[in-house]
Amino acid sequence: MWIDALRAALPEEELVLSSDLTDGQAVDAVDVALVRGIDPGDLGRFRRLQLIHCLWAGVDRLIADPAVPTDVPLARTVDPAMADQMAATALAHVLDICLLHHDYREKQTRASWAPRHAKPMASKTVAILGFGSLGRRCAEYVAMTGATVIGLRSNRTTAADHAPWTTTVNLEDAVAVADVVVNLLPLTNETTGVLNTALFARFRQGAALINLGRGNHVVESDLLAALAEGKLRRVVLDVFAQEPLPEDHPYWRHPQVTVTPHVAAETDPTTAAIVIAANIRAFRAGRTDAITGLVDRARGY
Repeated sequence: MWIDALRAALPEEELVLSSDLTDGQAVDAVDVALVRGIDPGDLGRFRRLQLIHCLWAGVDRLIADPAVPTDVPLARTVDPAMADQMAATALAHVLDICLLHHDYREKQTRASWAPRHAKPMASKTVAILGFGSLGRRCAEYVAMTGATVIGLRSNRTTAADHAPWTTTVNLEDAVAVADVVVNLLPLTNETTGVLNTALFARFRQGAALINLGRGNHVVESDLLAALAEGKLRRVVLDVFAQEPLPEDHPYWRHPQVTVTPHVAAETDPTTAAIVIAANIRAFRAGRTDAITGLVDRARGY
């Protein structure tokens, strides 16, 4: 799907699969690498790269790979269609939790007719950790329900507070007031293991967590302890430190955990190829400043 979509979007470029490049001269002719799902070290054989473009939004694996040259610009895919899909997923889970639909699904297994009062969405506060293009789109979707939305942004983020949300640069402040916390942070050295006992202690009692970021944001034993202690009442997990999630993992059978198999926002090659094509044309024109999603390696995203 990718090669067809990219060839349609970039008819002026010669596109080849890396697996088809066996001749050293052909390898040295490559100046742009479009990357998805590679193994560590795979980029080491391309010695004349001038641009590396990840076909996905996350670049943590590329940054951690010593074979990826640090002096070559690295871009990630910032696709509005992907942002819409992520926002729809986040909204669906927020409503499922706040309107108690998960509880009714469990009661259905016991043929239990037991209505509960769900407080209005206007009384709810949702914190979104990570306020880039994905986080802001999620904020727009969730704010339409009437809930209060707080976005956690970096100090360098230029987005100012404005309706329909507010923002903060303090992680503890964001989680302390939230009924639901949605994690969309990038995975960096600073954010690895950030969802841990110390942070859970700052959560509002009985809050819910939706992790759509990366599995390594979560210290699994700390999360299970927070559920056992009642600090968290509901958790939705789409990403995991080990994928696929092992069959014997306690998440599968935990009554307060919803597991989805890393499907919160899948990249659509058709729409993403248009974004990638625009970036490559900007690169060919010497307009590095016009490349969207250019990664700051020092920040990790």
